[in-house]
Amino acid sequence: MNILSIRTLLFLIYLLVFLPLMAFRSRNKIIPASEEVDAQYSSLKAIWFWTLFNHGMLFLLAWLASQEVSFKPFSMPAIDLIDGLYAVAALSVCVAISSLVRSSQSARETAKEAITHWLLPRSMSEAALKSLTVLTASVVEEVAYRGVGYYIIWQLFGNPWLAAVVCSIAFGLAHWVQGWKNVVGIIAIGAVLQGLVVATNTLFLAIAVHVLFDIVAIIQAKREAR
Repeated sequence: MNILSIRTLLFLIYLLVFLPLMAFRSRNKIIPASEEVDAQYSSLKAIWFWTLFNHGMLFLLAWLASQEVSFKPFSMPAIDLIDGLYAVAALSVCVAISSLVRSSQSARETAKEAITHWLLPRSMSEAALKSLTVLTASVVEEVAYRGVGYYIIWQLFGNPWLAAVVCSIAFGLAHWVQGWKNVVGIIAIGAVLQGLVVATNTLFLAIAVHVLFDIVAIIQAKREAR
């Protein structure tokens, strides 16, 4: 097992450095565009296609790194009732964190930070593309942050708590486009999902919770946008 191979280093750089930097850059571009009605319809699909491309690259690098360190992201142990209860509890906590973040925002902050409202689909084709983006994000982000990234950093430093903190922060920073208050909430959500993975010893339940949480978030965003 080669923790410091070229594959694992490329993966860590992409995960911990490149994605946060791209999130900062994207936010600087999206905020001006979101204020122009004509730009909304021309750039939404481009944003989602770029997001899907990044998901593909992240998954490829995570998969190559997982092979290098003999980590199996899709191993499926027996799941019992207590694991299901952990998943329900994790989803409830994630929704509560999201609600707390939204309630802490002033009306001005909500208008400024509500990039997710601007990114809501407006047609069937956009809805299909958005759904694909949500699905790939749920799988790829859990594999990369809660699975491969967590395992590699844990093995490098011998500290699972440090690995969880680093991956949760990187996960939040990769969503900087949503604004700093949302980033804080996403860091907390990442920590909750990491705890679920540790408790259940599988990524599948975290992926399921991630999907359900994103669906709830989209429904809430649509309600707020109205």
